Amino acid sequence: MAMNQHEIETLIREALPDAQVEIRDLAGDGDHYAATVVSEAFRGKTRVAQHKMVYDALKGRMGGELHALALQTSAPGAFHEQQDVVGFHGLVDGLLRVGHGLSLCQIDGELGTRGGG
Repeated sequence: MAMNQHEIETLIREALPDAQVEIRDLAGDGDHYAATVVSEAFRGKTRVAQHKMVYDALKGRMGGELHALALQTSAPGAFHEQQDVVGFHGLVDGLLRVGHGLSLCQIDGELGTRGGG
């Protein structure tokens, strides 16, 4: 069973009450979404850590009820700074957008061993 936009937004807001959340259905199928999440809780955290916070908020639904979620996360006022980050973060974003096969722990481990992060 697919998740609707409201369910995704509600789960994120429960975990990050101050968050500004925008959810877009990318394919019109209720399985492929993009989310922009801005929260003070992200300040000082890596993008991987920010994404993990959002995935944790989804309480295990990623890969099941929710097939794929492309994420853009930032602290207030930091969004444009993060858009300029390149390297392994771009790889992580690509892997997270696919929504298949790799866990955040595997991705984080790869970044740690390759010096990204």
